[in-house]
Amino acid sequence: MSITIRPLEVHDREAWNPLWQGYLEFYESADVISDEQTNHLWSVLTGQTDEIMAFGAFDENEKMIGFTHYLYHQTTWFKEGYCYLEDLFVSPSIRGGGVGEKLINAVKEQAKADGRAKVYWQTQHFNFRARGLYHKLAGPSVPVVYEIDLT
Repeated sequence: MSITIRPLEVHDREAWNPLWQGYLEFYESADVISDEQTNHLWSVLTGQTDEIMAFGAFDENEKMIGFTHYLYHQTTWFKEGYCYLEDLFVSPSIRGGGVGEKLINAVKEQAKADGRAKVYWQTQHFNFRARGLYHKLAGPSVPVVYEIDLT
């Protein structure tokens, strides 16, 4: 299968939305993220800012089969800042075929070209299939993450 990775564009919304919903369902968050938030996210992803950026994966028929969302932020450890890969989703029917790796590598290459010091991400402990890929590409880090919900 031929796979093309490129930044998302405004006209990709119809193809992205079912994948986004699949991502939310996988993480049991479909009832947590409102349509308003989804619309806001889409406007940020396809706007002229660099708040949150995105790549889509497309098959040889130009059907979207996956996406990743990422952002840059400053850090006290490196003047170049970090790249946080926030979301990654591949259509369940084609998982294991290299699409996730291509999406991660696209983010890595873009972050490197933009002078960032590191790319990092998190996943849930139960996401075993993806963790196999993540261990291959990066290996786990040691921090424990704590969160305080402010909503």
